Amino acid sequence: MKIKKTVYRKDTFKDYDGNVRPVIMCAVSAIVEEQDLDDMGFDEFDECDEALNSKMLLVGVAIGHINDKDSWNDEKGEKIAFNKALSGKHMIITNTPGFISSELVDALLNKEMEYFKKEPSVYIKGYYDALNRRMKKAAIEDNFNKILPKMQELSLSKKEEIVKLVNG
Repeated sequence: MKIKKTVYRKDTFKDYDGNVRPVIMCAVSAIVEEQDLDDMGFDEFDECDEALNSKMLLVGVAIGHINDKDSWNDEKGEKIAFNKALSGKHMIITNTPGFISSELVDALLNKEMEYFKKEPSVYIKGYYDALNRRMKKAAIEDNFNKILPKMQELSLSKKEEIVKLVNG
């Protein structure tokens, strides 16, 4: 691929625990070359002549981990976002001249960043699984905290009976 332009957006978002985390989004505009078509899974039987020499816009995101708060480096984040963009997971391909303009790239990055803040699962694999685990853990802790005062009022023999029931 022949890279024409790279643009970055830096921002932060709140995760499901309320932690503010850095995020860098990268848009790469490039010219589609024959090797790109092979990498995208086209073969000799596909109608891909029109795609050759078309323009593509690829988007990648780097997200700071909660533990990286003090060591987050924008330069490293830009490299990660750039490499994720080149993976081709999120892209637009067009053969319309002038379609992928600076204005379109800016608008797309702004909208994509806005969407990411509302729906991080688009770029964070397993986001909702982690959220569900966190919610279940919080519910268990909440239930335990409600039961604990009642458990403390019970006699020792009652506590032992309950422990035996719970443990089987």
